[in-house]
Amino acid sequence: CRPRRVEIAALLDLTERQVK
Repeated sequence: CRPRRVEIAALLDLTERQVK
């Protein structure tokens, strides 16, 4: 149970913004 979901969520948000 590591706080990696936050990092992954941030990365996904950045990727989605870049894709758009």
